[in-house]
Amino acid sequence: MQQLKIKPKCLAILNNSNLTQRRFLLAAVTLPIVHLYLGYIGLSTMFVNGASVFWPSLGMFQAAMLLVGYRVWPILYISDFIVSYVLFFKNNLLISSLIPAANLFTPLIGTYLIHRLIKRSNFLERSQDVFKFIIITLVSPLVSSLLAALILCSSEIAPWNAFIEICRTWLASDSTGILVVAPLLVTWLQKPQQQKRLNWQQSLEAIFLVIVAIAVSRIAFWGGYAIEYLVIPPLIWLAFRFEARLATLLVTGVSAIAIFGTLQGYGSFAKQVSPNESLILLQSFICAIAITTFVITAVSHENRTAEAKLRLANDELEQRVANRTLELQEAKNTAEVANQAKSEFLANMSHELRTPLNGILGYAQVLAVTPNLTEQHRRGIDIIYNCGSHLLTLIEDVLDLSKIEARKMELHLSNLHLPAFLQGVEEICQIRADQKGILFIYQVPDNLPTAIATDEKRLRQVLLNLLGNAIKFTDSGSVVLRVDVREIQASPLSISLHFAVEDTGIGMTPEQLERIFLPFEQVGDIKRQREGTGLGLAITKKIVEMMGGSLQVRSQIKVGSVFEFEIECAIASNWREASTLTQAGRITGYKGDRKTILIADDRWENRSVLSNLLQPLGFTVLEAINGQEGLEIAHQEQPHLIITDLLMPTLNGWDFLAFLRQSDTFKELPVIVSSASVFDADRQKSIAAGASDFLAKPVQIEELYQILEKHLQLSWLYSEEKIEKLAQPTQSTEVEIPPLSELTSLLEFAKRGQMKGIQQELERLSQLNASYQPFVNKLDLLVKQFNIQKIRQFLQEINQ
Repeated sequence: MQQLKIKPKCLAILNNSNLTQRRFLLAAVTLPIVHLYLGYIGLSTMFVNGASVFWPSLGMFQAAMLLVGYRVWPILYISDFIVSYVLFFKNNLLISSLIPAANLFTPLIGTYLIHRLIKRSNFLERSQDVFKFIIITLVSPLVSSLLAALILCSSEIAPWNAFIEICRTWLASDSTGILVVAPLLVTWLQKPQQQKRLNWQQSLEAIFLVIVAIAVSRIAFWGGYAIEYLVIPPLIWLAFRFEARLATLLVTGVSAIAIFGTLQGYGSFAKQVSPNESLILLQSFICAIAITTFVITAVSHENRTAEAKLRLANDELEQRVANRTLELQEAKNTAEVANQAKSEFLANMSHELRTPLNGILGYAQVLAVTPNLTEQHRRGIDIIYNCGSHLLTLIEDVLDLSKIEARKMELHLSNLHLPAFLQGVEEICQIRADQKGILFIYQVPDNLPTAIATDEKRLRQVLLNLLGNAIKFTDSGSVVLRVDVREIQASPLSISLHFAVEDTGIGMTPEQLERIFLPFEQVGDIKRQREGTGLGLAITKKIVEMMGGSLQVRSQIKVGSVFEFEIECAIASNWREASTLTQAGRITGYKGDRKTILIADDRWENRSVLSNLLQPLGFTVLEAINGQEGLEIAHQEQPHLIITDLLMPTLNGWDFLAFLRQSDTFKELPVIVSSASVFDADRQKSIAAGASDFLAKPVQIEELYQILEKHLQLSWLYSEEKIEKLAQPTQSTEVEIPPLSELTSLLEFAKRGQMKGIQQELERLSQLNASYQPFVNKLDLLVKQFNIQKIRQFLQEINQ
């Protein structure tokens, strides 16, 4: 046979039904007996006028109906009939039948009101329920009191002039009985909740409080001292510290002592003028201690319940926080692993892409310095170099963004010559602007500092990104680079520089302005979007914020845009203006003894690029395919400088460098680490390991020559005279200077940095008078070099 499966809810209903059935049977057996005994107690508590202090049976009836239900009323009626017939109305069957019927209204009305207003049988768990129960206790016996007085007066058992007194005493005794006995029985007979057992300290405390309360009651009601209300403090203490069971039991005990002591003529209540006054004072005392104790018990229970809920909530919150922390830690670990994988991938990708780019850009530079090139060949070489540089820029943008996201990008401060730095930026952008046929205006203040301390690479990247975008999105009009000095502080010596890039380009809508700083987000037409990666502005904004500034933008569609930011820089005192080798003409060699350079690299194309750049200048170039071969050649040939890669088989660059620095022979030898890695950590690690300098791949010819000049103390030889000499103004009789009226336009264009305007004015002067041609040639030479400062200086000295 299959077992009968009962759902938990159904099982709970069956258990409750069985519990109710057991309670009903128990009530049927015990209620008549207990009620009879309580009847004798009620008789013993009557004053001389027949009034009872409290009627405990009504409290028992109320508790029985709350615990068992309305169906217990026949048992209540029968038990009350027995008591009435045996103890009060002997041989009067009618009255013995009517009085129990009247008394039934009290538990029926009380139970109904409790179910409607309190909705729980245990009304000592909430203070608001206690107050409701007190009101119900006063209201529910009212009908029974009126009916009982009416029955007694109608049957001539009591006179009609005693009707009101009968109602009052009946109501008071019933109310007091319900107030004292019903909470006691409900608390002790209902199914108890899971309670903590008292430890020995709590047990001693409870016993002490019970003894104190009983002792005070005994002294007050049997010793004749008016200290009855001193029993309230131990009751309150007991209500605060312990559950409702002890409190209700102690209230009942104190009430019993007070009642029997007063009936025996002891205590201040028994010494009143009339029995009615004694009765009222005694009932007031019992109600006062009961109400106070029950309210404090409910408040204490609420506090303990709230503390338990709060503790449970805290435990749940702590558990949730712990779980969330664990989830976040796991997510963080996952993200770190992903970032590490991404960084490794980008590093490997960068290395693999920059290595062939090193060959492309390197040989483009080798071919560019080859003499006797045709214009077509030179244009082809420029295209190769520009395409390779563009691809390199895209790679660096992706790497910069990844370093910013991983928070691995750092600023490296160095002292730079600010006018020369800005001039270099201007020259690059002037070429781009001229190619598009727009004006490029460069405006600087007279109080521009000579040198500042900042990250030269990142500041140049920011300015070129902003200016490049401005030129790209401007088809007519002008692009302006304006630099202002906003504030100079004396201690420490620093300056606030404000940079603004203005253009008369296509402008942007408010919707586009919200998206321009997002990675890979581009605005404008599709043609212009294809010209970049959409990373420039996102990277620029991050770099500006790292430098302590904030990139702001204003734009109006079909009018133009303004990008501006402000940074604070320290003013540098120790600086050296970087040599601009490209402005000094083509390098053909160097002065002094022939130098030997060892190149250690496992890629032949990398060695070939460096060899073709160095050998034409007179260097002896040695090659090694790994660090081990490099050590052997170094000991044999004793080179003046070593250029080494990092990732090589057999013996990598790190170990190669370590062996060199441990050797007494090569401890001071200049060693240049040349790597396709562009991460700052590799640069710093190389310098910390003993490298003299770091040369990034693809190799830039000017950077290579600067490093060689620095570490080998070289003096270069050039194929032509330096531009600085040609730029010096002379007052030779062969050069005719145009009058001041003709020079006004040139001066105005020079002040605004408009190279195109200067070129147009020079063409006009050459056509105006052939004698101006030497002057035009000298100035045109400076224009071709985009040296705006030299042009301004030249024109100002002429006008003096």
